[in-house]
Amino acid sequence: MPGHAQAWGAASTRYHFTEDKVSHAECVEGCRLLRATPVCITSDHEQTTVAALGSTIGAGDAWTGQYFYSSSANASWSACVTGEPTNASFTLPWSPGQPNEESEHCVALWNEYNFQWRDVPCSIRLRCVCERTSISGAALA
Repeated sequence: MPGHAQAWGAASTRYHFTEDKVSHAECVEGCRLLRATPVCITSDHEQTTVAALGSTIGAGDAWTGQYFYSSSANASWSACVTGEPTNASFTLPWSPGQPNEESEHCVALWNEYNFQWRDVPCSIRLRCVCERTSISGAALA
């Protein structure tokens, strides 16, 4: 992902809102090339931080790392490509009327609703929010 706008989150985390529009799978790979992962929003604080950053830079709709996971034992929208657990007290910030399609298995931040979540087909092309966390407080390049 050569083109990306940058924004900073918490002191130990850096968020990248890409300018390139890609599928969810390409988002995962593009973030990996940046030594990052698609953002996995796991708390109200992180949702607020990412939404504020997206709004500030005019990011538009963008992928998260969340997706719909289903097994015979359970089904969940809080599954994340990193395996990172969602805080149990975190209420998933769905936009009005969302999720609304059984065939839409990936989660995007919806600019029209202040970057609340919506379910979308994983193949559509959106910007991507990559998240990279520093190691032991080291600066990020």
